[in-house]
Amino acid sequence: MKFATLTTLALLAAFGVSGFAEESERAPLPEKLVTAKTVFIQNESGETGFADAVFAHLQEWGRWKVVTN
Repeated sequence: MKFATLTTLALLAAFGVSGFAEESERAPLPEKLVTAKTVFIQNESGETGFADAVFAHLQEWGRWKVVTN
């Protein structure tokens, strides 16, 4: 998965995925992101809790399946 997609997913999760994606005043999400079925989380922040928080938000939202590779 490309770095830009991963960065976009991390930002969406960090800023509240469900609220961000539902607002019609915002720019539409990239087609590649909208049609994705799976997501890979790569934590390069150095914070151990960040990836856990992103994972939890993605699981709650139920939009993507989180995969290990």
